[in-house]
Amino acid sequence: MKIICLGDSLTAGCGLRRGENWVELLREQTGDEWINAGVCGDTSTGILVRLQTEVLPQRPDEVLLMGGDNDIMLTGCADQAKSAMMAMIHQCAARGVKPVVGIQFPVLGIPEPWRAVCDWERAQAESAAYIAWLRRLVRAVSLRHVDFAEAFERCGVPFDEARMYHTGRYNYESGYTGMQEILKNTPEVTAVFAMADVIAIGAIRAACDAGKRVPEDISVIGYDGLKVGDYYCPKLSTIAQSLDRIALRSFEIIMACVENGAQARHITVPFTLSCKQSVRNLLKE
Repeated sequence: MKIICLGDSLTAGCGLRRGENWVELLREQTGDEWINAGVCGDTSTGILVRLQTEVLPQRPDEVLLMGGDNDIMLTGCADQAKSAMMAMIHQCAARGVKPVVGIQFPVLGIPEPWRAVCDWERAQAESAAYIAWLRRLVRAVSLRHVDFAEAFERCGVPFDEARMYHTGRYNYESGYTGMQEILKNTPEVTAVFAMADVIAIGAIRAACDAGKRVPEDISVIGYDGLKVGDYYCPKLSTIAQSLDRIALRSFEIIMACVENGAQARHITVPFTLSCKQSVRNLLKE
């Protein structure tokens, strides 16, 4: 069976290494031919065009359709996403292809600076309303669907944003206040993943000020691989990325576009997990 998964970064697996996104995991587990047709940053209009020009000509047995978040973040409205979803469902059915609707998690949060160009409260409300609309749609017409939030709940792992997620700026202060909120809402927390080393350092400081030991009580890991982490106590565990390699690959892609008319590409540059002192090693306990 050939199944094409069509969508945006949630389908593409933006930031994950090859073999780690959910489409490739399903390919390994089922033995079917799963094709990832996700494109980071794509809107529902772009997804609809790619369904017509790239996906349906491949004659798949099923197409999993998911998207709409980028429309909501850019416009604060889900009307275009709804229209595109209806059009894609009808086009699949007209070509004898079974449509499967993917229902994503609601938009949870964005870094503080982005809120200057995005009506965050409206986008969050519109995202929840869009998901509710998708659920009504699939039930009303008995469409096959994958509801990621409901799947987590069925497995006993409900997602509670207030307990598991905190947004902020990429600085020490946001890490500090974010950890304070996490400790307030989820006092039993044992591990925190920060999206930047500076956030992780601020989080560690807040945990220590609250009487917690790092890593004995709470493990903290950052992302970047900044040298400052080596001079903090405890030394910061981090996911290190090579800025030199990122700069080189970016230059190569730009030059290929300028000189050869090549298409812009999204690539994942290899990174390294650097385990130091801020994370407990449970394998040795």
